[in-house]
Amino acid sequence: MMTFLAIVNATNKGCLGSGGIDGAISAAGGPSLLTERQALPIIGARHKVQKTGSAALTGPNSYGKLYALHIIHAVGPNHAQFKNWIKGDELLSLAYASSQVWHALRVHIWRQLHSACFLWVYSVAQEV
Repeated sequence: MMTFLAIVNATNKGCLGSGGIDGAISAAGGPSLLTERQALPIIGARHKVQKTGSAALTGPNSYGKLYALHIIHAVGPNHAQFKNWIKGDELLSLAYASSQVWHALRVHIWRQLHSACFLWVYSVAQEV
């Protein structure tokens, strides 16, 4: 089985896994991924690990059934929180840019960040 250097995962501000694909990545990554996600530094109240538009890195490690050495956890915006799309699109662009900080890892698997779960029907997510 091929092992990738890195994948990008869309997550929430807590970076501990939620539903959908993030939940599937968490389940496949097993205890080692959960332990590393729990070790990410908390930046504010209510156990926020990342701000919207940012990204965190876990790895390198062996993550159970997940064939990637690093996971980049990107936090995109919830479009329902914005009265217009401009601010949300700016934060979404920032989430993509933050994910690319680790470009030396040569990311092989990208998923569309926060496009369906948070009402992003057409925006930066489809242009990137």
